[in-house]
Amino acid sequence: THTTVKQQLTIYSASPKYQENLIGQSRPGIRLDCAQAGGDDAIPVGVSKMGGLPDLPPDVDWPKWKGRSLDFLLQLSMAELRDCRASADLPKRGLLSFFYDPEQETWGFDPEDGGSWRVFYFDGPVKVLERRPAPAKKSQSSTYKAFRLRFQEVLTLMPLTEEMIESLENGWDSHMDFVSDLVGDKPLHQVLGHPAEIQGEMRLECQLAANGVYCGDGTEETHPRYAELTRGTEDWRLLLQVDSDDAAGMMWGDCGRLYFWIKEQDLAQSNFDNVWMILQCY
Repeated sequence: THTTVKQQLTIYSASPKYQENLIGQSRPGIRLDCAQAGGDDAIPVGVSKMGGLPDLPPDVDWPKWKGRSLDFLLQLSMAELRDCRASADLPKRGLLSFFYDPEQETWGFDPEDGGSWRVFYFDGPVKVLERRPAPAKKSQSSTYKAFRLRFQEVLTLMPLTEEMIESLENGWDSHMDFVSDLVGDKPLHQVLGHPAEIQGEMRLECQLAANGVYCGDGTEETHPRYAELTRGTEDWRLLLQVDSDDAAGMMWGDCGRLYFWIKEQDLAQSNFDNVWMILQCY
């Protein structure tokens, strides 16, 4: 993958400094591609899938927030991801399931947004899982189309700094052409790696909002705990990125993405209870 990226950088006449920064600070990630849709009946219980209905153990209720059932986004089989080198920090077994508010009322900048998404980790035997019917009051229109997921290891690019942008010989257009060819035209669903940002850096927002600081009006720097909390910003890393996807019936804001973030310490302990989500759109 590195060779391919370097070749493409040469095509776009990127400066050596730009190439060195981009390659040196890239991270492996895992792209999620939707296979042909066949409906839930064609997808075995316990495998990686997007949309449809979740596979849950009998003693776990469908998650709710403010009295309404959350939407099921996707589930990831850790066993299926094991062969990807980027998955080294993930659990070796189990099922990781993601849910989000059907009304999309929350964007992650308010501490009160917590609970409007849910990440559930099950590490027991697959045989106890069941394809859970949607709750009686849940609208079927909010069930996303079911797809089996396939995985592709990719090299993800760090967001550009101003210094890196200035080093581009052909400017911003050259970089965007390079990125467009590198990522292709499919939705950017991704596990781990660098995020494909839309509205900028998110780790500080995760750190502040997850610790009770409102970040929606630009006053967060005046909070008495701001200096203390910023020291934990680097602990956050991307867990999952879910793109808008016409085929699956997913649209986040105006063609946006959902970004689920986790602290390094929690990931090391397979603790997914404190994941924070940010929604960004164009």
